[in-house]
Amino acid sequence: MKMEEEQKYKFIKSNQGIIIARWILILGLGFVGIVQRITGINVSSLSPVRLSLLVIISVLYNLFFSLYIRRQPKNIRLTSLKIFGVIQVVVDLMMITGLVYYTGGIESVNFFVYLFPLLVVTILFSSVEIVFFAFFVVMLYTGLIALEYNRIIPHLSRYQHDAGIFGNIADTLLNTMTIDLLILILSVLAIVVNRLLHERELQLTIERDKVRSILNSLIEGIVMIDVDSNILSINPPARAMLRIYDDRQKIGSLFKKNFPTSFQPLIEAILLQPKKQKELSQELIIEDLDSKIYMQVDAIPIKNSVDQIISWVKVLRDITQDKELDQMKSEFISVAAHQLRTPLSGLKWFFKLMADGDTGKLNAKQQELLDQAYVKNNQVIEIINDLLDVSELEEGKAQYQFKEEKLGNILDTVVAKSKIDAKQKKVKIDYQKRKQNIPPVNMDKLKLTMVFQNILDNAIKYSPPKATVKVVFDFQNNQNFVSITDAGIGISKEEQQKIFSKFFRASNAKEAESNGSGLGLYIARNIVKKHHGQIWFKSSGKNQGTVFYITLPVSQRFLSW
Repeated sequence: MKMEEEQKYKFIKSNQGIIIARWILILGLGFVGIVQRITGINVSSLSPVRLSLLVIISVLYNLFFSLYIRRQPKNIRLTSLKIFGVIQVVVDLMMITGLVYYTGGIESVNFFVYLFPLLVVTILFSSVEIVFFAFFVVMLYTGLIALEYNRIIPHLSRYQHDAGIFGNIADTLLNTMTIDLLILILSVLAIVVNRLLHERELQLTIERDKVRSILNSLIEGIVMIDVDSNILSINPPARAMLRIYDDRQKIGSLFKKNFPTSFQPLIEAILLQPKKQKELSQELIIEDLDSKIYMQVDAIPIKNSVDQIISWVKVLRDITQDKELDQMKSEFISVAAHQLRTPLSGLKWFFKLMADGDTGKLNAKQQELLDQAYVKNNQVIEIINDLLDVSELEEGKAQYQFKEEKLGNILDTVVAKSKIDAKQKKVKIDYQKRKQNIPPVNMDKLKLTMVFQNILDNAIKYSPPKATVKVVFDFQNNQNFVSITDAGIGISKEEQQKIFSKFFRASNAKEAESNGSGLGLYIARNIVKKHHGQIWFKSSGKNQGTVFYITLPVSQRFLSW
């Protein structure tokens, strides 16, 4: 917002608070007057008619002020707001002076109500205006007492008896000077408070402008909302993403009805108060004309000193280009892998024929080289197969053949196959079936076999000789439960959050085994999720071993098993 718009907003909010405070003051004074009249300790000069008149006039002018300030900010000029503030103060002073007059004049104790307009001036205006106000109040009060003393206006006694104050020049001067001096002293205090408020406001403005400058310089869209989902701030990139081109648009008017249907999910994500971890980051697709826009909305909570959330920062990112690059990369990998797999398969069988002596007798050195070539060629083929699997998963082209199968049968096969490699590495496999007749899972047998084979192979590969790899198959909470525990190299705390990322391999895994694509666990997680299962792990750190857990829900008809 421009500076004038900010000042308007400040004046409007301040005046709204002042009007509410005036309602409380009117009700409070009216209530006191009624109670005094009921209990018989009323002010004799304040008749029911005068009390009613003062209350009605106060209600009417405060109602007018309330209606005026509710107008659209764009329809109110800053100059008009300042004049409005002056009018409020002047009207308040006149009404309070009338209250003082009708409650005894020099005998009245209601001069303290002058504190209300003093508070208003302190909030709305500067120190100079406070000085003018103080002298104006002194003139009003002193003038009232002078008019009353000189009998230009009649004196309305506060008490049923003669208090001995009115008509006594010494008491009149003493009371008037005391009250005038009190008003001036309070005005000096008001000036001090006013300056402190302005200094604090200036500091807050400087800090706010620093933050705003940083936010405006970011390429990400930033939207700040409070706990009631009211919009507090929107930076220029966010305005551009939301197609808000009118800077005069009210900040809090970000309502779904103001946006096209295609933008509704984005607005919902911005206004959402996250309750779950998964709601802290969302990816959305916006159908904009003939194109698709991919948006990511991240929610960052802002907390106070007692750890309560007081607002949210929503970070908007247009990730369309990233998605397009990922798509191009996936397509390139898919094409390249397909093109490479055919000649590599040919090489594989060529090496096999030569190693088997079908092309002639080989000496020991030639046999060794061909065996190495055959192994390396197989490793490259495995990497290419992993790349193709990833490409299919990301493009949604992976074919799943779901069928009810017993997970125990798959584990039996995987463990039996892995025992050959385990024996070569001098690693023992401890396979435990905690329960019998565990209900089947609706699964793609080949893909789940790939998952368990990959995890068990890694457990054997990274375990030291004479170690034990433990495989447990159980049934818990209507789910098939599998844990694979090794005593291997473990996973460092710093790298644990990346372990399921594409192409990621832990640093100690690279040191132990240079070969590997870093795709196995990424593929495993995608396959398990496709089966509506969960996969996670625990590791205390490097060289502390790792436990992988996989749960898979049973078929619907076995839920009451």
